[in-house]
Amino acid sequence: MCRWMAIICLLGFGVAGCDLFSTRDAEEPGDTTDLCGPAVSSDQVMSVLDCAFQFHLPENYLELFSAEDYEFIPDGAALSNHQDLLPWGYEEEAAHIRRLFSAQVVPPDSLVWVVFEEEDVLEWGDSASYLENYTLHVGHILEGVPRDAIGRVELTVDRTIDGTWVIRKWRDEAIGLEATWSEIRALIR
Repeated sequence: MCRWMAIICLLGFGVAGCDLFSTRDAEEPGDTTDLCGPAVSSDQVMSVLDCAFQFHLPENYLELFSAEDYEFIPDGAALSNHQDLLPWGYEEEAAHIRRLFSAQVVPPDSLVWVVFEEEDVLEWGDSASYLENYTLHVGHILEGVPRDAIGRVELTVDRTIDGTWVIRKWRDEAIGLEATWSEIRALIR
């Protein structure tokens, strides 16, 4: 009997000593705006783009673009059907991505993702050029707008004064008969 009492006391002290049943301090809510983080190297730009798409984060997406001199050059076929794709700068990109990530276009539980497949990289000083094939999926609820796009993107990225990397030029190109990212931009504005 004494032996059992000793074991129970030791277990009681052990549980009480490790604060197993104590209340912890409340944590501040997580800041989702920095979930993807800035691109601190040129090769992180694609992964931050993917992260911003997966989590529907327009501000993380827009941090990747040069607000001063960003230029989007659409695919030729998309441009022939949507002349309003030119000129396309930072303001047009911001309006597009905010609309795309709105609950009226993409419900919060819908999938949005992009996969890049590197073809070529050219780096010089504080700039780099990436040629990548992409597959884009946007789980939107709009009628008459493709959900999937496949193409090739050429991104020119530059290092900013604070050491992050931003997209200065985005050239889109079709590689088949599928919809391109240009068409998604033209139809979701």
